[in-house]
Amino acid sequence: MRAHELRKTGRLQGVVEDGVVRELDGNLQAQCRDVLAAASVIGPVFTATHLAQPLGLSHGEVLGLVEEALTTRLLQQAPDVPGGYQFSHALVRDVLYRELGASRRASLHSRVAHDLQRRSGQLQDAHVEELAYHFGRAAFEARICVDEALSYAERAGERAFAGLAYEASAEHFAHALDLLALTELPDNRLRCSRSSPMCGQRWTCCLSTSSFGHSADSLSAGYAEERASSTARPGAES
Repeated sequence: MRAHELRKTGRLQGVVEDGVVRELDGNLQAQCRDVLAAASVIGPVFTATHLAQPLGLSHGEVLGLVEEALTTRLLQQAPDVPGGYQFSHALVRDVLYRELGASRRASLHSRVAHDLQRRSGQLQDAHVEELAYHFGRAAFEARICVDEALSYAERAGERAFAGLAYEASAEHFAHALDLLALTELPDNRLRCSRSSPMCGQRWTCCLSTSSFGHSADSLSAGYAEERASSTARPGAES
């Protein structure tokens, strides 16, 4: 992109951000601002159901506040998600998220994660990456929910590994290693082995890799070793 195009893009971004701040500082109810703040944490697309529990509001109350936000054009209906909403521009969400501050961001990420746990019930594996993200943000922003964040990072790494998505698996385990630094035992590299011996081997794959850019190869090799050792054991599945 040329210099004048970069300047033009920067000016446009500044205009959008100034407009968002003015709208937020205008006539919006405090609860409507809370809805927008929670929505910025949840993700690019959300529903009233996603917002109600973290905010401690009824579904009807959330819908009324969403309607107010729609009139400001900060939100719009999501065309591909029935009952879904999205921000009118990615910069709107970025501004709202930045304005929250670390402590409130962490609190909202924690509430969103716990609500997702409750709603997903026995189907948490289908949302393990999302849970790892929200608990992880809460942990890094304010050192809360660290154990949950580490657990879901491990599970997300396992899930990606089982699906042969080695780079994604390496990223999740790298995330878990960062979370270990927030625990009382940051050097406890065998913590993951509480769930399975294979998990410990996958951690070793990541730990032995100096650059996570090469972790996919390391994890792939580790997977091959695990398969070889498991098939060599009596009674092992083929």
